[in-house]
Formats: sequence, structure tokens, C-alpha cells
Amino acid sequence: MCWNGTLEVHEPGPLCLQFLENGTIIGDEDCLTLDVVTPHVRYDSPLPVVVLIGANTLAGGISPAQPSAMYARTKEVVFVRPNFRLGSFGFLALDILSNSKYPPTSGNYGLSDLLVALKWIQNNIKHFGGDPDSVTLLGHRAGATLTAALTTVLNAHKLYSRVWLSSPSVIFPGKPLEQTQKSNEQFKQISKCNDVDCLRRISQLEILSATPDTWLGSDVSTLPTSDEFKRSWLVLDGQYLRTHAYERWDAQKEAKNIGNEKMFKPIVFGTTQHSGHTELLRMKHLNWTAEIVEKMVNESYLGEKNLTEDVFKIFNKSYSGLVELISSVRTLCPLVSLARMRLSAPLYVALGAGAGGGAMGSGLADIDSDIQAILGTFDSVMPEQRRFMAAIQQLFYYYVWNGKLPG
Repeated sequence: MCWNGTLEVHEPGPLCLQFLENGTIIGDEDCLTLDVVTPHVRYDSPLPVVVLIGANTLAGGISPAQPSAMYARTKEVVFVRPNFRLGSFGFLALDILSNSKYPPTSGNYGLSDLLVALKWIQNNIKHFGGDPDSVTLLGHRAGATLTAALTTVLNAHKLYSRVWLSSPSVIFPGKPLEQTQKSNEQFKQISKCNDVDCLRRISQLEILSATPDTWLGSDVSTLPTSDEFKRSWLVLDGQYLRTHAYERWDAQKEAKNIGNEKMFKPIVFGTTQHSGHTELLRMKHLNWTAEIVEKMVNESYLGEKNLTEDVFKIFNKSYSGLVELISSVRTLCPLVSLARMRLSAPLYVALGAGAGGGAMGSGLADIDSDIQAILGTFDSVMPEQRRFMAAIQQLFYYYVWNGKLPG
């Protein structure tokens, strides 16, 4: 029997269980809710919908992509923020899980949560003043990676109108399910669970504690090394993700070229000039001298390949030069390759002068500055900061309303 009451909700729902970047565990297993922020409900003039999909990593981390009621009124859009499972609760692929269902598969539960949320939006958002035929997916960081993967799911294109991806990773799953399950055997050893009934008996904390530290993400605020461990939480499960993302996008482009426009939805990629900046990195040294910066480059994969001299022909030997280099290697160059060469999609880069927030103006466009500006939470004090925020808002909300970039 369906519940027929009225639930007054004025606060966000509980966060899903997750690791914060300092190792703290927060959240609740009963978390699959979504927040809807709407300026008004009018069935005769529905507003565009912006779905906020944010996470610092797929193991957790609170995203700044949070909706505001006042801002929804200002921009005349409906914001939706769906929760999705993270870490082992959201993406664990194991043979004992696959063998407990038919067809046998496991993993990508967090991705399935987003698909269910988008189906809910299609069926219900009109009752909150939103237009189901104008749904923009706004993904940030790991949320953008998950959103990018979602665009490759069969028939998912029917659930949204356009996509905006801020600083996604371009590492997508390429291993078959069986290989991923073997790689995840360590979880079974730590949890001491060899069947699905055992997994159901142990506590939430025990499941999180069984997550190997190496799964929680490498330090992307440093330069890569040759022995760096790379792991994708997402998996080619055969149900949601069937082929590598690049293959799926190639097929969508081909469909567009032969006249099937519906399969290929517009995508905008973006990042920031100093996405590699973190306070943790900055605080490693009180004074970032040229010698310290050069030493870090020499000890990285770039140094191993004798590229240090070439690097400093482009980047200066300062902290800002270092994080710009990290950002270029980790995010910008891979995104340029993906956006322009693979998808022929537009790409923006938020630069430091205006995108460095705060009263003093850091001059560093960190990984959150573009999303904060889009959502009106950017700390804009100086004229160039206000110009940056106005410019990126104009870009984003024109895209939301018109389905294309201005110009």
C-alpha cells in the first residue's frame, strides 16, 4: 500500500556512508534520497532542471555542489541533488556478490542509483515546477567521472538533455568483470567473508574497514610516478557498462553522423588552471623554493623521462607553477585529448587571476572554483573575481536554457 501523507522536508537528507579525505567515516547506509530545490511550482511554465552530481572521490568526500533555495529563485531553475552509494557500498564487484543474483554481475551500484534518480525526475519533477524535457547533468570531480560513465549506459540518453562535466577523471573501466573480481579478492580476505550471507551479517563499519587503503585513491595533488597504483571503482559489469567509454562514445558519434541525433547529447568539459592545488600540498613546505619545486619534478615520472628541463621552459619554479603543472598532467591534457579529439566537445579552463577566491585573492583557480561560481557560492570580493563569476554563470545558464553555448 502506498503512503498517502505529506512529508515536510526543509533540510537535506542524510549523506551516504563514505570516507572523508582525512580518513573520517560519516554517513548512513539508509541514504538513497534526493533533494529538490525549486523556486515555485507552475505546471504551465516549467523550469529547466539542473541535477548536481558531486563527490571528491568515488570513496567519498563532501562536494561543494550543493543547491541553494535563494539561488534557484535567482536563476529560475530547479536543482536536484541525488545521493548515491560510495566506496564498497557503491561499487564493490565480487564473485560472491555476482553469484547471488541472475544474471550474475556486481558493482556499479552507485551508478544504478543515479539512473533510478533520473527516472524519478522524468516521472515526478513536473510536480516540483521542473521540465523533464530540459534536464542538465552537472557533474563535479568524481561525480563528473560517474556522470561521464552514465552517458555510455544503454538508453540513458532518454533521461537527460545535456551534460556539463567539471574536472572529471578520464580513467574509465576497461577490465572485464571476472578480472576485476579477482583483483578485489583482498576485500574478502580482510573481511573474512567467503559468501554473501557473511557480507550481510557484518556491520557497516566492518565493510568500510575491509576496504584496502590502496582503493581510496592515489594522491592526485602530486606529480605521477612510474609505480603509481591506478584503480577504477567503476567496472565493466555487463549490465550498465558493457564496453569501454571511448568505444561507446565513438558509436554515439557515428549514430549522430548518420542522423540519429537523439543518442548523442551535448557535453561540455571544463577544469581549472590550478586543480592540483590543495592546502595539504601547500603546507608541505613553509617556503616553496625553486630548488624544492625542481626536486619534486625530478622525482616524478617526468624526471625519470629526463623531461625536467623541458618542463621549466613552460612552467615557472614556484608553487603556482608546480600546481599548474600537476593540473596539466593530471587533468587538463587528458581532458583536451578526450573532449577535442574523441568527442569534438567544447572545453573551458578557469584561469587563476579571477578564479582565485577570497579577500586577498589567492591567484589560484582551485578545483572547486568553477563549480562554486556556477552555484553562486564563490568568494568574490575583487572586481576580477566578480567578472569571473558572472562570466561562467552566463556561460552555464545559457547552456541550461538553450542547450548550446553562446556565440
